[in-house]
Amino acid sequence: MEGIDIVGFILVAVPSMIITLVSLYRVRQKFRLQRTGVTAAGTVIWIDYEAGKSPAFYPVIRFQNAQQELITVRSSFGITTDRYKEGDEVTVRFDLSDSNSVSIDGQGLSFGDWMLVVFGISGLVYAVWKYLP
Repeated sequence: MEGIDIVGFILVAVPSMIITLVSLYRVRQKFRLQRTGVTAAGTVIWIDYEAGKSPAFYPVIRFQNAQQELITVRSSFGITTDRYKEGDEVTVRFDLSDSNSVSIDGQGLSFGDWMLVVFGISGLVYAVWKYLP
């Protein structure tokens, strides 16, 4: 009977689990904001660009929350194309209890969001298939 390669299992399963949990959290956060978030008019005040292996554009938006306070927030969801320009008017959805939790209306779940979920789950399935008897 073949033994369990615990090191191999851990090296594949742990990163896959982290990827799966983080990507599912992001998907859940987007769904929650789209379902229960309060809408407000916002303005893109600049675009934050991050270079690297997966370059992304992060719009920085200013809007007024329910208490009429000006909130400036960087979108936590980067996009791969420069869809927004400085000065663009956008509709944002935000959480009343946390005005920094923001989603831009129309910036739904991307193909990449779902691919990360699939990639993470595939890694877990592979780890179980390959390393557990």
